[in-house]
Amino acid sequence: MKNIFFLLSVSESFFTSCMELFKKDPNSKNVYLSCFSYCNKNDSDLSVFDHAVYFKDALESKNKISMEECLRQAKRMESEYHFVLSSLIHAERNFDRFDKQDVFRIAISMALKVEEINSLKPIEMVVSEGLDDFLSMFLYFFSKKNDIPFRYPVRSRIGTGLYLSDGPDGHVVTASLRNKGKSMLEADAYIEGYLKEKIQPSYMVANRRFFKVASKQDFLTLGKMLIRKDRKTTFHAYQDPFSAVKKRVVRIINASRYASCLSKNEADIEKLSEMGLKYFIYPLHFHPEASTLVKGRWINNQLQIIEFISKSLPADCVLLVKEHKVSIGRRERSFYDEVVKHHNVMLVSHKLNPHDLIKRSCGVVTISSSMGLEAIFHDKAVICFGDVFYNQVNGVVNARNIAKMNEYVLEALSFKGYSQGDVRCLIYEIITSSVFPEKDFSPHKYAEEHCEVFLDLLATDIDFVIHGKALRKNVA
Repeated sequence: MKNIFFLLSVSESFFTSCMELFKKDPNSKNVYLSCFSYCNKNDSDLSVFDHAVYFKDALESKNKISMEECLRQAKRMESEYHFVLSSLIHAERNFDRFDKQDVFRIAISMALKVEEINSLKPIEMVVSEGLDDFLSMFLYFFSKKNDIPFRYPVRSRIGTGLYLSDGPDGHVVTASLRNKGKSMLEADAYIEGYLKEKIQPSYMVANRRFFKVASKQDFLTLGKMLIRKDRKTTFHAYQDPFSAVKKRVVRIINASRYASCLSKNEADIEKLSEMGLKYFIYPLHFHPEASTLVKGRWINNQLQIIEFISKSLPADCVLLVKEHKVSIGRRERSFYDEVVKHHNVMLVSHKLNPHDLIKRSCGVVTISSSMGLEAIFHDKAVICFGDVFYNQVNGVVNARNIAKMNEYVLEALSFKGYSQGDVRCLIYEIITSSVFPEKDFSPHKYAEEHCEVFLDLLATDIDFVIHGKALRKNVA
């Protein structure tokens, strides 16, 4: 039997449902399912998996490992997997709640648990919820070393699309079985409609993390917190109910202060145009998450980026900063004060449609935002600080050296347009490699249709693992 390993986090329920559906497939009898869960044993039923390891197991085992042994294992892993362990630890936002000395030992213990599973039954494929934390990054290098498929789902940034990737930049790894017959003309028609209707990615239209004072879901979540046991032994969801209430109050206050700052510093785009001023857009990223910690691991201090851009803009150009909808209420007023203290930096409302902003702009400056891709669709300049799939398009300004910021801005201002052939190919690969369920879904709200389309994405790789057929190659 072939061992397919899953890393389970917030999508644990969804992945479990997918595997329950997969078990109905005759091919499943040839597959052994193993997993590492960030949750507790009593949080959900993982009986569909043949072998499950929990974060609690790693937490308990770290006390049995001396610091000397941790250092020895760390050096071995760095040599064997060709990574720098510290870089992987920096990608993990949930380590903040642990003591500094414990973080190193917990990281080693988590990695050793994966190796332990592999020693019991060799892992032949890894499926992760994302590539956005310590263990998923470890599994990425583990898979490269062992030459096995590593896959994680990515929101295609076009409507409700979902595709698979296998690398930090989120590139497309294969075409979907359902879309193999699509033509370039169909892709052209899709994106034409996308731009005409000013569609945004589904996660920017309806997201349960958007700011709200209170909702029915909040009370349900609070109730679960009150009855949940062993909160300290879960990795990503540790939060007592009193802290949750306190956080919500703080977020309400922060949202009010953001609104006040926006009202005093909001750009009047019509007035800017009348004055003959041009503008770039900087869309703020939700932080910390993969878009900054992984894709922007070397340059992700957004206040510094904004300052560097401000220093590099010519006199007739300004920078408009747009808040991420998910971040409203999550940043303190002092953050926005730092943003707008520069003479040529202003805020724009998070409610503005990005397509309208981009059309009239000189371009977008970003780490890895979807607005960078939308700027490419609109044939506008992009200055990109991060490692993201669309920065491979010829014409995107890849900013890797802050000292050259002036040059990057001048290059963007003299931008003449992208090769439409390159852009069409990028769009085609995204369209043909994505599945588009009729209704959007989340890890907490999904239907069997969503499990079916996800299994469709995994089908070629699972077939490879079972039957040893030629492994598909990256297509974008």
